[in-house]
Amino acid sequence: MGLTGLWPLFNLYKQTKSFAEIAAEKGFVRNFNTSCTLTVGMDLSPILDSFQAKKIALGRKVLHSPTDLTQSQFFWLVSQLSETTTCNIVIFDTVSRPRQKRGTNVMVQKEPYHYDYAKPFIYPAGFHFHTAPGETDAELVEMYKRGLIDIVLTSDSNVFALSVLLVA
Repeated sequence: MGLTGLWPLFNLYKQTKSFAEIAAEKGFVRNFNTSCTLTVGMDLSPILDSFQAKKIALGRKVLHSPTDLTQSQFFWLVSQLSETTTCNIVIFDTVSRPRQKRGTNVMVQKEPYHYDYAKPFIYPAGFHFHTAPGETDAELVEMYKRGLIDIVLTSDSNVFALSVLLVA
């Protein structure tokens, strides 16, 4: 959902680096958490939702899709991240999240079905995961403020307004 008009403001100050550069610079050079490892908190809800939206759009154009696009894209993401020198913590939204976000109704009756497809990929890749007690963004911000994570991986810009400085 994001904040309208926020990205043009950040274009003036942004620095573009590869994820590997950030992991090496912040993890090894600055020695985060004395473990030489960057701890990444991931908000998978908007990422999985975007994968699902692509699947729906593609499904309108083809009669048969040989694979589940959501699972394929998520597997690719997990594979790429598992090759980095980071500790990854995946956080999912829960059904107790707010029923309305910035005036838009959101589905909260049950957990989205693609979460169940994503979870089996997480532990084998060496990732950790938990479900936020409410909103994932708030959980990530709290973890960032407490020093439990060093960077937030999300496609949602809300975390900037909540004082997270390092976002991938």
